[in-house]
Amino acid sequence: MSTDTFEFRVGRFMCLALLDGTFRYPPELFFSNLPKDQYEPRLGSGEGVETIEVPYICLYIDTGRQRVLVDTGAAGFGPTTGRLPVLLQQAGIDRSAIDIVVLSHGHPDHIGGNLDDRGELAFPSARHVMTREEWAYWDSGPSLDELPAADWLKQLVRATAERNLPPMRRQLDLITADAAIAPGISALATPGHTPGHIAVQIESEGERLLFLADTVLHPLDVEYPDTVAVFDHSPARMVATRQRILAGAEAAGTLVMASHLPFPALGHIVSSGVGWRWVPLVEGAPA
Repeated sequence: MSTDTFEFRVGRFMCLALLDGTFRYPPELFFSNLPKDQYEPRLGSGEGVETIEVPYICLYIDTGRQRVLVDTGAAGFGPTTGRLPVLLQQAGIDRSAIDIVVLSHGHPDHIGGNLDDRGELAFPSARHVMTREEWAYWDSGPSLDELPAADWLKQLVRATAERNLPPMRRQLDLITADAAIAPGISALATPGHTPGHIAVQIESEGERLLFLADTVLHPLDVEYPDTVAVFDHSPARMVATRQRILAGAEAAGTLVMASHLPFPALGHIVSSGVGWRWVPLVEGAPA
């Protein structure tokens, strides 16, 4: 398996997981309401885990009729991020041939690749899709005080939204949550992490993939679904959304994927008796 791309199929749709890069975070940012002795033993050997490596993953879907990209990565976020254009090129995918760019939400690690090095749209022919509620939130110019993030991240979050969202206005399609995006591809309302956050449902020939985006940030969020991260705009809403989505995915046996689970981030949600656990599809991807 390539370390930064992974090809798979959902029915007749060809899909490609793309690892835009990684970044290291203090774990308490992801598990802000969990006791350290509850999560720390699961993150590495010994005590005192200072940082965890978090991947940034985008999803490309070729339906045979349309080429769809979900999220544009975290260009400019860290020294290893912004690899999406190179990965697409290596896969023989012309950025100008992408028909639809779906943005799950407005955080910088999901819209970082909206623009190229010249400040122009990186996907110039694409219809850009975002929920009306999500666009309205970022377009309103939220203050630093109301942004839920670590202090060192707030300025980056706001600055990236101010820079990377307005240029797509002329090619923007504002949708309601749970709207159809293209044949076989639809949005699913998953609010809480941000006001208009969505997951993306992909269905073809009886097979289904649910791209969770940031509904789940880490495998431990599956085991402890009431976990809150400092990045969550509405923690109570986030927890309710996650519990609903996990229960539905487990009951239906749906293949799921998320933006920050261990690459290629494909797997299933299974019952643990008292809750759920994450089972990677690819052998070797840590649970």
